[in-house]
Amino acid sequence: MKDGIFKKEAKFMVGMYVLIPVVGIIAAIAIPFLKKNTACDNSIVSIYTSPDGSKKAILFARDCGATTDFSTQISILPSKEELPNEGGNVFVADSDHGKAATGQWGGPKVTVSWQNGNNILVNYADKTRIFKKQEQVEGVHVTYSEGISAANQKDTPDHKPVR
Repeated sequence: MKDGIFKKEAKFMVGMYVLIPVVGIIAAIAIPFLKKNTACDNSIVSIYTSPDGSKKAILFARDCGATTDFSTQISILPSKEELPNEGGNVFVADSDHGKAATGQWGGPKVTVSWQNGNNILVNYADKTRIFKKQEQVEGVHVTYSEGISAANQKDTPDHKPVR
């Protein structure tokens, strides 16, 4: 009778020694993924609508907490689509710890202007640290220019701040 109880207890203990690490590994993989989707916030700085009104370039700040620098990001989307809570699909940059001129939102200063319905110009601050710089998104060709300094931080004529 005692042998049967010990065998059951032994099987239970072996099962726990296997189950607990497996649950831990799954949690270690799942928790960062879940945090990644909710730990950052996007704040729209400006929306630039294409000349034909079919698309928009959204300039926004992305804040992922105290351990990261504020970033300036751009996404190009169809006009009726909302900005998702994720990183920009065109441009992602930060000020490299204050080396680049910054906008009121804390990230590096950037201006956006539509050249025509399929081309935009993105002008960004000198010394900006760039993480993403796509040349083609949503059928729009993107041209980049570095050259905003602390002395010439002006907005483009079609700048429409969002408050």
